[in-house]
Amino acid sequence: MKDLSHYYRVLGIEPGASLEDVNQAYKDLVFVWHPDRIPQDNERLHKKAQEKIKEINHARDQLRSAKDKVRSSAGRESGHSSTRNNGREASRYGSRESSRESSRYGSRESSRESSREAERESSRQASRESSQESNRESSRESSREAEREDRYSRAKTNSANGRTAQSSSYSSPPPPSAAQSSSRSYQSPPQAARSYYSAAQSSPPTSRTNSASTSESTAQAKPPSPSSPGNRGYQAPPASNYQAAQPKKPIHPDLSGRDFQESDLSERDFSNYNLSNANFRKANLSDAFMHRTNLTEANLEEANLFRANLFQASLRGANLRSANLVAADLCGADLRGADLTGAKMGINRSAARIMGADLQGAILPDGTVHP
Repeated sequence: MKDLSHYYRVLGIEPGASLEDVNQAYKDLVFVWHPDRIPQDNERLHKKAQEKIKEINHARDQLRSAKDKVRSSAGRESGHSSTRNNGREASRYGSRESSRESSRYGSRESSRESSREAERESSRQASRESSQESNRESSRESSREAEREDRYSRAKTNSANGRTAQSSSYSSPPPPSAAQSSSRSYQSPPQAARSYYSAAQSSPPTSRTNSASTSESTAQAKPPSPSSPGNRGYQAPPASNYQAAQPKKPIHPDLSGRDFQESDLSERDFSNYNLSNANFRKANLSDAFMHRTNLTEANLEEANLFRANLFQASLRGANLRSANLVAADLCGADLRGADLTGAKMGINRSAARIMGADLQGAILPDGTVHP
């Protein structure tokens, strides 16, 4: 079994902290690492958040059980010391005092038994709460997995329906009837051709020149339409009204250059927005989702970005002077040339996460320039 100091470090508190501190640290970390706060398209962060939640739950349960054991052992020690004191008092004051002490001891023993029973009940209650929390987490995870499977199956079904509809847009001509099959060897000429043949038979050609001119005029005659009675050839199928379903593209407004100075934008979702050159001076952006947001040369001076999600955001040349970046997620962000002078980055478990961030030429909080 791991040392309890490891579980204190997981929760980011000092060893020997009280149960109230343990519960508060647990709530803070669950708020930061809850999988529902991670964008759905980031599978890597989702997996990391799930592992982090399991580790936090395990650390909280271990520290709770350790606290319960210490409390129960302290109760037993106090019971033993009281027993020894009672024995000395009985031998000192005689039989009458001994009988009185015995009755008192009986009442104290019953009270201690009731206190032990209450401690056991609280321990059972804590274990039940932990089990219920684990069950709720597993049920939420299974529901999210089922929802993803359902979305995938619907997309697959829509794609298959689109292919089926496209292939069914062409309808082959109906098979010929028995009468048409029997007369396939000979087809009567169309109406215009029959009239020409009749005229040619009634008036024989006078010369070779007249025959040639008559042939040219017949060749230039308008061909019969496909719907005429004499035309038994291929008929074009009717045009299909089906239109393949096109996936809707998300609309991300262009808010470049907008003025949000001192605005309360807490928990707003600006993911994939274009906010270049926007003014967020002294704005409240705590817990805001700015996943892959374009904040190039934006003014974020003295802005509150506590626990803001700036994963892979573009902050190139942005003004972050004296900004609050405690517990903010800047993993993979582009901070080239950004000014972070005097920015609050936090410490220990509340420090800003900048793993994979590009800090080339950025001015760090202490005033130095990153190479």
